[in-house]
Amino acid sequence: MSAPTAVLIRRDATRGGGWLALLLAAFVLLTWPVILFGGGGTSEAWDQDEHHVHVIERFAASLRGVEGAPSLRRALEDYPSATSPGFHLAIASLEAVGVRSRMVQRLAASVAGAGVLAVLWLALRRIVDPITAAVMCLPMLCSPYLLSGSIWMTTDVSALLWTAIAVASLLMRPLMPRWILAAGFAAAVAVFIRQPTVWVVAPLAVAAWIATRAPMSSSGTSVLQTSRASIAWSAVIAIAMPCIVLAALVSMWGGLVPPSYRAQHASGFNPALPALALSLLGVWGVPWLIGARAWPALPVLAVAVVIGLLASVIPATDFDKDVGRWGGPIWRVVERTPEFLDRSVLLVILACVGALVFSALTTRSSAPGADGWKATLGCAALAVTAALSANSQAWERYVDLPLLLLLPLAVAAVRGTRADWTPSELRLPFMVMALVQLAMSTVMVYVPALG
Repeated sequence: MSAPTAVLIRRDATRGGGWLALLLAAFVLLTWPVILFGGGGTSEAWDQDEHHVHVIERFAASLRGVEGAPSLRRALEDYPSATSPGFHLAIASLEAVGVRSRMVQRLAASVAGAGVLAVLWLALRRIVDPITAAVMCLPMLCSPYLLSGSIWMTTDVSALLWTAIAVASLLMRPLMPRWILAAGFAAAVAVFIRQPTVWVVAPLAVAAWIATRAPMSSSGTSVLQTSRASIAWSAVIAIAMPCIVLAALVSMWGGLVPPSYRAQHASGFNPALPALALSLLGVWGVPWLIGARAWPALPVLAVAVVIGLLASVIPATDFDKDVGRWGGPIWRVVERTPEFLDRSVLLVILACVGALVFSALTTRSSAPGADGWKATLGCAALAVTAALSANSQAWERYVDLPLLLLLPLAVAAVRGTRADWTPSELRLPFMVMALVQLAMSTVMVYVPALG
């Protein structure tokens, strides 16, 4: 194994499991009491009761062959949810075999949230020590969207789990065909839960291309110990998996979403989404940016600022529920802050900061082994933004969870190849992020559910 690769792949990557156990125990403490004793009052609770439960019941009736229920094929053609049917079918299968308690179903569904944390910790553990990996998972643990999506039955967290598995597979070194195929399978499952997760195809293609460009030794054997042809064919198969799933859904529905929800979620491209994504990256990336000891070259920073300006000035970015610019704390702040010619002053500033964070994470010099990580994760961030822009609704929760997955991985890749932070300096920004997320969760999840 080459020296740069050895930096990224720690032989003790699975040690320190006690910190993962603490992380998962904290997740259970933050979610299960609300499932067992709490009420509703959140948007996720409303989505569960008004949408997802009805879909689950309809699918369960079809699976059980209840008299008067439509066939499963007919039930899949249109139902009261804008998302793919995978999550609903999984819970409906439980109901069909006799697990009809909503509480038990919610407990079962919450496992996906624990899975997200486990996958993220294991991926980070390949670069940083177990304590730092746990700390870098804290913003995800405390996220109101991870917690609420785990407490109530929605599709967000389940889809995030499979995208996390796909991304983590693509970051394995050496990137063998089996990891590429695993990423493709995970992406296909994710698409079967939420259509926009087809974004995984883009970083999959980039990661495979980087793997095929690996240098050859004097004997002609790839450093990855496998042929470039097998990597390329694995990538073709892996990319086809989620694309086939999405194509089948589109064929069945006649569009990207079930017909009943086409007007709300598929009425056109939302050009404000890139500004929202950059702004959220600016918010969560500020602590890391302040602590950075090395910056990209001035021309790179200038280009980043220009991109941030273009993303936030060309489209209208003020609060407007009628055109999908709403949903989440950042939009509530935008609603209460100045705007000029339908452009939010706040989003203009934050988008420029977010572009600076993105440039710093993707262009800083590092050991060769990390370049594949940064290119893959950078492509993933761009692909997420592009995929979510196809939705007419630019809701914060759509962006926040993928961002909280990708940001710690990107920071870890930089930290793993340049020892310019001590562990405490690396942990502090994520602790700050976690405290902010926990405050948001208190207001958005616990007060409504337990108050």
